[in-house]
Amino acid sequence: MELKSLHIPVNKIYWLQAASGDKGWEYRLYNERWISLLTNEDGSPKEFKDIQYKLGYPKKGDTSKILTFPWKGFKIIEDLVHPHFDNVPTKVFAIKLERD
Repeated sequence: MELKSLHIPVNKIYWLQAASGDKGWEYRLYNERWISLLTNEDGSPKEFKDIQYKLGYPKKGDTSKILTFPWKGFKIIEDLVHPHFDNVPTKVFAIKLERD
């Protein structure tokens, strides 16, 4: 079975940080949607071909707004404090963004 890419659309501020190498992690809420995207039914982590980190929702063929990162997995953070989550401790998936 061929692995699929994980597509993550983001706001410009986070895309620019990732493009410059200043952003090493992408945080996503620990909720049913992301649990089903990132884990198998038995709770084990899914594997992906790579991460397609997108500036918003680019038109088909517009690769200038897509950064590709190798899939290096994720960790779960129980109480991340971050401005995107109103600086309230929040349980999140932390997806590794690191170029080879």
